Amino acid sequence: MNTKLTTLTLAATLAAQSTFAGTLPTDHAPIGVMADHNHLAGEWMAGFRFNQMSMENKMLDGDYLNGKMMAPKTMKKEMYVTGLMYGLTDELTLVGNVPFVKTKMAMGRSMGADFQTSADGIGDVKLGGIYTLYQKDHTKVLLNMAISLPTGSINQTDDTPMMANQLLSPNMQPGSGTYDIISRLTYIDRQDDLAWGGQIMGVIRTNTNDNDYKMGDRIAASAWVGYDLANFMSVSLRLDGQKWGDTNLNGTPVMNMMGAERLDLLGGINFIIPEGTLKGNRFAIEFGKAIHQDVGTNMMENDYRLHAGWQLAF
Repeated sequence: MNTKLTTLTLAATLAAQSTFAGTLPTDHAPIGVMADHNHLAGEWMAGFRFNQMSMENKMLDGDYLNGKMMAPKTMKKEMYVTGLMYGLTDELTLVGNVPFVKTKMAMGRSMGADFQTSADGIGDVKLGGIYTLYQKDHTKVLLNMAISLPTGSINQTDDTPMMANQLLSPNMQPGSGTYDIISRLTYIDRQDDLAWGGQIMGVIRTNTNDNDYKMGDRIAASAWVGYDLANFMSVSLRLDGQKWGDTNLNGTPVMNMMGAERLDLLGGINFIIPEGTLKGNRFAIEFGKAIHQDVGTNMMENDYRLHAGWQLAF
């Protein structure tokens, strides 16, 4: 009897651990949410994410130059992020991410033809950990602390009508040029096929970079709900709000990079392969548009956001 009871207890424990390791589609947040889960001791997870953001000047039908010699018309930024996670203990997971960033911007001029600039390169590497503050049944509270290293270039140049090899603006550069502190607090829960969660995130720039500017601090809050349509597929809906401060050059806000706020609504679909050769592979996509934006004069508004990714725990 004791042996049988021990076996049943062990099986139940392993089943609970397996659930938290991510055996159901909704055991993960939508793919656009970072640091949403942890791993058991000795468990690894490799992942790749593609993020794309498209922006445009919504005043194109009017005097969008607003008396300026030139102003941005559209911008598209893409990030290709390779990530690795390792469960150091059941409570602490180590995380590392290496991004590759590509940016294109179209500029309008009051005199002469419009032109386009582009930049690409390795972005700022991020290293940190996820710690389980609370766990009971299907409820978890996670704390993520990370540091963003200034590995991305802030000296990208491109030819413009004004000069060859002109230094591009801060929002075109692959990196921030500063050591940044990133913190996230995440709550997740579920009941049967329904899962929900929320996350608050902050980014603090700790210094001014070598080009004498400092990008604005950022705060964000996200809430989502997901539903398992089957043991291999779920759908999600998420609200994501962000607010960020001015980018300052020698203490003066940079034109077109002042503080703003935005609220996005995103829908997603998530697949996890439950058996076979590809068992455990997760594929997910999320797409959204802004439902509220408050930006300054001559600043571009967000058109859409796209997130896609693959993950595998082993």
